Amino acid sequence: MSEENKKQPLTFTFDEDGQEYLVDDLSDENKLLYNQVVFSNNQRNDFLNQRAKVNFELQVEIEKCELYSQHKSNLLKDAVEGGDKEETVEVVQ
Repeated sequence: MSEENKKQPLTFTFDEDGQEYLVDDLSDENKLLYNQVVFSNNQRNDFLNQRAKVNFELQVEIEKCELYSQHKSNLLKDAVEGGDKEETVEVVQ
């Protein structure tokens, strides 16, 4: 069996530069706590990714609305101020 196929021991730390602990060395109760922490962190990351996707999709929809509104505003301005269109609106003074 090559070294690539060997499974690396699962470790964790509490701080970036902190001591590494082997998950296999934990008691069953502490392994359960470890798994709950990992599950919670994974769920949090999933929620953050979903929020980023939704924020992006909302931003696209907002931009579409802004473009549509600007286009219609330009059409209205041309109609009211006598742009190249035949139909104009009388200015009330």
